Amino acid sequence: MATDITIEIVQQAVVSIPIEVTAATRGPVGPAGATGPMGPAGPTGPVGPTGATGATGATGATGATGPSGTTQELYATVHNAEPFTINKGQAVYLYQATGNLPSVKLAYNTGELYSAKTLGLVANNIASGGSGQIICQGTLTGVDTSTYSEGASLYLGSSTGSLTSTKPYAPNHMVAIGVVQRANQGQGQIYVRVQNGFELEELHNVQLAQFPADKQILQYDVFTSLWKNVTQTHTISEIDNLQSTLDAKQKTITAGTTAPSGGFDGDFYYQYNVGKMWYKASGTWV
Repeated sequence: MATDITIEIVQQAVVSIPIEVTAATRGPVGPAGATGPMGPAGPTGPVGPTGATGATGATGATGATGPSGTTQELYATVHNAEPFTINKGQAVYLYQATGNLPSVKLAYNTGELYSAKTLGLVANNIASGGSGQIICQGTLTGVDTSTYSEGASLYLGSSTGSLTSTKPYAPNHMVAIGVVQRANQGQGQIYVRVQNGFELEELHNVQLAQFPADKQILQYDVFTSLWKNVTQTHTISEIDNLQSTLDAKQKTITAGTTAPSGGFDGDFYYQYNVGKMWYKASGTWV
């Protein structure tokens, strides 16, 4: 492409000279400059929506059936609070607690304190101050049950830690321990299922004062639906007077079978000398 360039000459004369400028007169492109440092990261963009849940996988094959279970026993780990070893098969009651374990002592049925909290039977000998297991429910094996018959009910006995097949009665306390599962001297079995008896005042429909008075009686209160201890409203003298009144109404009965005189319908008279009973009905002794 042709163009005109104006050049100023020293003599200050102006001459117009046509110069042909072409692309060939441009210099080569220089090398690229070094890459500048990376700029700071831009802000994190918003989280995209959660993708759809994939399809549920196929159910795996059923595992093999495990072995059949045996009878389950319920045990308690306890501390022996007695100053001597308590032996396998003896009955114990819940006493206190020591070293984060409940403590036990030998149970017996002569008092509420030693029987009400009967826990179970000793599963293995436990040294004084040591810990061991009590079976509270289930089968205790390896004990001497030779003095009992199979199926016999066992109760807490009157001596420490003992059992008896004779049901206790008041004033002793009735605590059911279990039943003899196998009668044998060395391989006996007892199914343990402790069930404590109840005092009269422990029944849900009996309301007794904490300290009942002597010779009080139990009386039902229909308004509260409770049995309560009350003092007798009739004295002995009143009862004696009642007997005197009845005696005064007694009619004289003659020997033989002569009917008594007087009386009222509904009265009974007995002639002891002849063994004759009379009853008055509709005004007539029969």
